[in-house]
Amino acid sequence: MVRSLLTLLTLLVTLIATAAADEASLRVLRTKGLVQLDRYWLTVDEARWRRQYADLSHLSSQFFAARKSFDKKIGEYTALRRRWNRVLQKLEENRLLLADRSLTPLQRQQVTSETGHYEEQKSEMEEQVQKWITGLDEDSEMTLAAIKLVNARNDLAANLLAVRRAIGKPQVDYAKYAQDPEVKAALARLNGRIVLGPVADSGTDIQRELQRLNSQVFRDSVPVYRRAGEVRLSVIVDEREPVTFAFRKETGPTLLPNTVLQRLGIEVDRQAPYRVHREGDRVIRVHPITIPSLRVGDITVRNIAAYALPPDAEDIGARASINTFGRFRANLQEDLLRFSLE
Repeated sequence: MVRSLLTLLTLLVTLIATAAADEASLRVLRTKGLVQLDRYWLTVDEARWRRQYADLSHLSSQFFAARKSFDKKIGEYTALRRRWNRVLQKLEENRLLLADRSLTPLQRQQVTSETGHYEEQKSEMEEQVQKWITGLDEDSEMTLAAIKLVNARNDLAANLLAVRRAIGKPQVDYAKYAQDPEVKAALARLNGRIVLGPVADSGTDIQRELQRLNSQVFRDSVPVYRRAGEVRLSVIVDEREPVTFAFRKETGPTLLPNTVLQRLGIEVDRQAPYRVHREGDRVIRVHPITIPSLRVGDITVRNIAAYALPPDAEDIGARASINTFGRFRANLQEDLLRFSLE
């Protein structure tokens, strides 16, 4: 009995000592700037982009599901517009036929009857088309589907670009960590349970997956939605940050609010000459800035002249117009909730 208790006590002391040694080893590795990811010790930057890369799986699933729902609703509307256009074409053909004096009374009667039938279809379809268009400003199923797609696309694009930036940098040389006596001792105490990077995976597979997602996310057009009578267009600023602009279908300055500028790290010289901007009844002083780039679908526009809103005009939000994109022509298909550059 006494021997059993001594054995148990010895085991307990050993476990406590091992745990303390493990904790000390972990502390050393963290002090050296390493973090644990699965069974590897990696630098903070590599662990971050690998987590972001792992997140691409569920983010892409959300994106593809949102796009499928959006495309289905757009497809229904497109089919409606196609039928409506065919009816309008038939009405125009019948109008020309009825202007033909060579028609027999029977032929004229048949064309007139057919025209009445098409007029009824036109009225019904016109009401459906108008309901669709007016519904784009409300919380209709189509608007909510568009917002869901824009948000899912933004999340996926931000993660995708972050991973691409990270793996584009020089890779970490883990040899210097392996040669550090404290790191070697700490890893030895952990008995190989957690090993030093790099991760033994295929860089080719990662690049292939990034290219696949890139081709799906950055297509020739992007989804938009409407709020309060304004088109909301979400673009990637400086290849990093998704920003939603209120898009104006006329010329006007490109504006960015102070909070967005701070997130992007774009500095504003508030002592520089300013421009007076009118927004409704408000008169605002805005300062010139240069946006490094704006990505719309598969097109990137660089060095955009813009203006910084002052902190007290934050509520105006980011604004873009048809001349924001320089030599590219803005192509807005508002009823299809689609925007592209040409």
